[in-house]
Amino acid sequence: MKNILFYSPDLSFCASVLMYFEKKYAVTTTNDFHQIEKYLKTSDFDMLILDSQPNEKIENLIKNIEPLPIIMTYVFTRNILSLESHLRSYVNAILYKPFDFDEMSGKIDILMTN
Repeated sequence: MKNILFYSPDLSFCASVLMYFEKKYAVTTTNDFHQIEKYLKTSDFDMLILDSQPNEKIENLIKNIEPLPIIMTYVFTRNILSLESHLRSYVNAILYKPFDFDEMSGKIDILMTN
């Protein structure tokens, strides 16, 4: 079973993702941003999903981790366009909220088979 690390500051969203994908993937969730790198160093994950507005912390994290498929989710705003354009070279997909879980599942399936 493929392993996914999911980060969101919203604990309820973490629980929703965990319940939705529990039969298809092994999902580890965290709402503590500082734990992401620790999880990635101590376990073998096949994908990272970040539920967070783009910012410098996210950019630094993405640039400094081992290569693996990354999906980002967040609410689109025009003021993050320049940062988003930098992140696009490091992430495999961006899903703007609101999205449905079937859309996310489709992206995960595609990235996991490539």
